[in-house]
Amino acid sequence: WGQDAAGLVHLPSSKELGSVPGTPQRLNSLPMSMAASPDRRYVVTVNAGYGTFESRYEQSLAVMDTQTGKVTDFPDTRTTIEDKQTLYSGLAFSRDGRHVYASMASLTVPVADGKANVGNGVAVYSFNEGKIAPERLIRIGLQKLAGARRTKLIGGGDGVMGVPFPAAIAVIGEAGAERLLVADNLSDDVLLMDAATGKVERRFDLSESDAVPSTYPVALAVSKD
Repeated sequence: WGQDAAGLVHLPSSKELGSVPGTPQRLNSLPMSMAASPDRRYVVTVNAGYGTFESRYEQSLAVMDTQTGKVTDFPDTRTTIEDKQTLYSGLAFSRDGRHVYASMASLTVPVADGKANVGNGVAVYSFNEGKIAPERLIRIGLQKLAGARRTKLIGGGDGVMGVPFPAAIAVIGEAGAERLLVADNLSDDVLLMDAATGKVERRFDLSESDAVPSTYPVALAVSKD
């Protein structure tokens, strides 16, 4: 084994030690989604794993400044190991770049209990020059399943109310009058919501039958037209 002119050390195992192309940087655990700010200066990741020591074992949003390459982590105190809710895959910037929307979900406590459990919804964070801070939560209530469909996710028995485990988030409309499209992974629907008030303006049922829910919407695409 030896070192070449580029500074790479070639090991007998055929592995190499040295700089890695792209200069990757460490993040909190399980980065799931990325979103770029409207001005393309910042990139945000949602980190939904068990958390690292550096992040106090909390889940987080991390911000990379593309001009400097610096990565800053912003743990969310609502997502400790003991908490019942988790960040998930939904992540989007507001049109004006002043807010970030992220999905927050819980199977065991899907409805807020007035204590540490906040239930399912869209977490809204303020965003200012690369700094993130929790602002509010747009709550999403249990969803009535259509037809004869039933779920055992609540209480273990056949129930008509589905758990809206919010996944993908898409932002539509103009800055200041935005609406959110939210894909609910376990209640087989997509919600059109007012971003300011949280009001559900329309529900799109994506199930294909009256049987047990079988679809799992986790992604969204919005036309630019």
